[in-house]
Amino acid sequence: MFDGVVVLSEWFDENRYQRYRNDGMQRGEAQAWINMVELTGIFDGIALDKARELAVFIAQLWSDRIDQRFPGEATRANVVSGEDSDEIFVTIGKFPVMPQTSG
Repeated sequence: MFDGVVVLSEWFDENRYQRYRNDGMQRGEAQAWINMVELTGIFDGIALDKARELAVFIAQLWSDRIDQRFPGEATRANVVSGEDSDEIFVTIGKFPVMPQTSG
């Protein structure tokens, strides 16, 4: 937890988070950006349907972990993918307008 938002401590970059906030992002939006992981970038060549399945699984694991570490926290992990994109992301929190979400 940092600045009242859930962050992935393993790769949290406070300077990057502060840049987002200094650029005018609200805490929740900065949270989503700072926690975002592109699965299709990590697993190069993965089929989109498999990437979505994996993303939903990871989002559920992250949400369960949030429940364990921060009881009562409403923030959830989400799957993000653009309609015309071949990229699949998992993040904690939500963007003001998310293209497609699940998890």
